[in-house]
Amino acid sequence: MIARTLRSLVVLAAVALPAPALASAEAIREALRVDETLEVVQSEGLRDARSLAEGPMGEALGGGWDRRVAEIYDLDRMRGIFAEQFDAAIDDMPSDHRDEVLAFFDDGPGAEAVALEVAARESLLDDEVEEIARAELQQMRDDDDPRLDRIEAFAEANNLIDGNVAVALNSTVAFHRAMIAGAGGALDRDEADVMRYARNREEAIREDAEDWVMRFLALAYRPLSDAQLDTLTEFARSDEGRALSNALFAGYDTLFTTLSADVGRAAGQSVGGREL
Repeated sequence: MIARTLRSLVVLAAVALPAPALASAEAIREALRVDETLEVVQSEGLRDARSLAEGPMGEALGGGWDRRVAEIYDLDRMRGIFAEQFDAAIDDMPSDHRDEVLAFFDDGPGAEAVALEVAARESLLDDEVEEIARAELQQMRDDDDPRLDRIEAFAEANNLIDGNVAVALNSTVAFHRAMIAGAGGALDRDEADVMRYARNREEAIREDAEDWVMRFLALAYRPLSDAQLDTLTEFARSDEGRALSNALFAGYDTLFTTLSADVGRAAGQSVGGREL
């Protein structure tokens, strides 16, 4: 499940509203097309949480698991969790930065980029498409494609690797802590076990993050010219670009940590024989 959460952290921005006075957090969320992204996050999360029922915990999870998972991944609930942290971070931005975020993505490379991102995220729900994207990225690496340098520069400017790793580690810890607490003593694990597991997983999580981010960006931004991609990278390096990236990670870190804890708690309650 944790590996899937990485998919939900590569987000840019979209179409601006014309009046600077409308550059509120809500308007920026609409410009970022957050609702469309959260629909993909919901699909990924439901699939991954339900897959727990196919593993060693399947019998313990019981017949009520699908219902509980659906409650956790309620779309309105997810919007609220994300918006609380994201909006607070956006509200802390200077008003001219909020205006710049919207203005930059009014049209051209910014608007096209976000449309490409949404389409790529949706397409990667298909395992066959993901395998094709993985093969294409490997071919680019084998060919030493210079386009990779630009994609890496974009990922670095947006702190996508380290940010994704942090979110994944936080989600991993939240899941296992909540599962142990939910089990009410039925699991022979403690805080030291959780932290040891997270440390042991960090390298694999980083490798997965690097691979997925590059795969996603190579697929999503394939139609963009080098100049367009450079423009997006320059914006990401600006003060307003960094502030936007921080706001997005604040929202998604809280969202994924909360969802992971909720799934872990529900799983622990099932293992402990408690009513869901």
